[in-house]
Formats: sequence, structure tokens, C-alpha cells
Amino acid sequence: MKKSEPCLLPWVELHINTLGQLKTCCAQIGHLEKNNGAQLIESFNGANFKSIRAQFLAGETPKFCEACVMADANGLSYKSVKSKQWNSYAAEVLDPKNQDKRFPIRFLDLRFGNLCNFACRTCDSDNSSRWERIDALVNRGTNPAQPVNKETRLEQIFSTLDEVEEIYFAGGEPLLSEEHYLVLEEIIRRKKTKIKITYNTNLSLLSSHGRDVLNLWSKLEQVIVYPSIDSIGPQGEYIRPGFKWAQFESNFFKIEKYVGCLHSVLSAYNIFSISELILWSHQRNTMLSIFPAYHPLEISASVLPESVRKEACEKMRTLMENNNLSEWQRNQITPTLEFLSNNHTPEHLKKFVDFNKILDLHHKTNFTDIFPEHRQWLNS
Repeated sequence: MKKSEPCLLPWVELHINTLGQLKTCCAQIGHLEKNNGAQLIESFNGANFKSIRAQFLAGETPKFCEACVMADANGLSYKSVKSKQWNSYAAEVLDPKNQDKRFPIRFLDLRFGNLCNFACRTCDSDNSSRWERIDALVNRGTNPAQPVNKETRLEQIFSTLDEVEEIYFAGGEPLLSEEHYLVLEEIIRRKKTKIKITYNTNLSLLSSHGRDVLNLWSKLEQVIVYPSIDSIGPQGEYIRPGFKWAQFESNFFKIEKYVGCLHSVLSAYNIFSISELILWSHQRNTMLSIFPAYHPLEISASVLPESVRKEACEKMRTLMENNNLSEWQRNQITPTLEFLSNNHTPEHLKKFVDFNKILDLHHKTNFTDIFPEHRQWLNS
């Protein structure tokens, strides 16, 4: 879609975040309302969602959607990726005459809470329970979750199963959540197995709560997994405390037929090592999506000195020259190079250094031992 065209997600997607808040999508800044236990379809067709839709139809960009505006400047945003998926509904949902209609929830993005077994350096306590003990060390506050009770939340989700086309599970770590397994079992019980099931998972486990997820997936018609990983080997283990590279590789090969593509966050940490991840993915005929971190700014690759970002760009260009990467993968790397070339926030560099020193002390690690490419600028 053209950048000037309205985002389709306010008419298609309902996102429930880990704090129990309702949003149009995961990229939205802030939230539209709290989940008060009402039927989700009522909220989706209520005043808050209609307000966002009206702004888009008027040619305005809602303040909640500024993250995609920033990302579009570098060629790739959540809007540009996901709106394309739902483009067959564009004429219907964007027709001004249809705005008083009841729109079904076609895409349900579920986060059952922040329960997670990782404490990724690019994450926070909203999305990882292991970050709650770190918040005070880095002068962050922990936001209190306000979800409805488990029974109500499951009833809300079950009420969408007659119309929803895709359910996306993320977290926290969704494969740790009992509710996730209960939703799959209800889908199978109701014979709604045509519903597309997708995941963002750290792939650290394939069973929990006495259930084997591969057994459940075998009864569904379409399952797509987007494993999240920021680097391979020791670099990946450093960025994501709790991550075990050998375990990831083992689980990856077990579920390889379900993998859509890998998801990676480009940050100040993996600006060099992401090239090895791209190559590892390419050698396994697997695609890698790359999303630059914009928040918090201290972990963004944009804080790094220009010479460092140029060197990282050159490493990625060399990778493209020496390997027959797919056009899709090249189209992921190009906006990454544009981001590194066009974005610079040096005023946050010291914040990154101080932030990471605290994390190194907490995790008993050493940044430059794992990433020697950063030693020269850091020492100077």
C-alpha cells in the first residue's frame, strides 16, 4: 500500500496487550481502552476504535500511530507489512457508507501476560516477568497489569471464534501460557481448525502445562511460527539472558515446517552480529524479518557513532554481494541500511553505555568480550 493510504488494521485487528489494554495493533503507542470484561466485538465497534478509523478516513495520522510514520521513513513499518495482508477488505472497510456497520474482528492479537523465561536487553517488564526485578536497577517503573480474570478472558476469546480468521499469540512467552493451550483446544473442539494460528515465540520450549504443542498443531490446518532471535551463538545469549543457542537450534529443526520467518530486532547490540544471523537463516532457506528498535532510544542502533554504523552497513553489503540472497531478504536488508544511514541520536549514547554497564553487572557479563567490534569506540 502507498504510505498515504489509510492503515487497514483499525478495521481488522484487535490487540490485547500484556497489561490488559485494547489497541488497534502492537505498534500503536498507548492504548485505546482497558479490557473491562465486555464482549470484544462491542469494544471493537465502539467509540474509541471508530475515532481512529475516522481520523484515517479524513487523511489524518492518529497520534497513536506515529511509530509507523517513523518506520515508514525507512521503508518498512507494521502498517506496510500487515495492511497488505488484509488488502482484499480495503474497498469494503474504507467505504464511508459502511462506517456504521458492525465490523468483525478478523485478526486477534493475544498477549496473556508478561510471563517469560528471558530477560532480553531490548525488552521491558511490560513484556517479560523477568524484567520486573531489573526495573529498579535501571530507574524504570513497573506498570501494574490489569487484565480481567482468566475465565472472563477465555469467554471473550471464545466468542470471536465464529468470525476470526487469524489468532496471533505473543507475550511474554506464549508457549508458557496455559490459556494459549486452552484456546487451541477449544478451536479443535469446535472444529474451527481453519483459523490461521500464528506465533511470536522465543522457541525455548515446545511443551508446558502437560501439553505438547506439536500434537495440537497437527490438528490445525494452518500454523505459522515466527521465532524471535537477535543473534546466534554467544552473541544471542548475551542479548537475551535466558536464551540457549543449542536449545533454539534443536527446537528450530523440530518445527522447521511451521516456520514462516525469523523475527529480529536491530539494536545497538547486534548491529554487527545480525549479519551472521542473516547468513545462518539463508543457509537454511529461512527468511529473516528485521525491525529496527525505536524505543527505548538508548538501545537503538542510532545511538552508535557514525563510523560504527558505516562499518556495520559495509558488512551487510559484503554479505549481500557474496551470497545469493532472496529478493525478499534483500528487501529486508535495504531498509535496515537506510535506517543505519539516516538515523543518528548521539545524545543517547551515554545512556546506552550506562544502561548496559548496569545490566552487565547484574548478569555478570562483559559487553566487549562478546562484541569486540565495539571495543575501540567504547574505550575512546
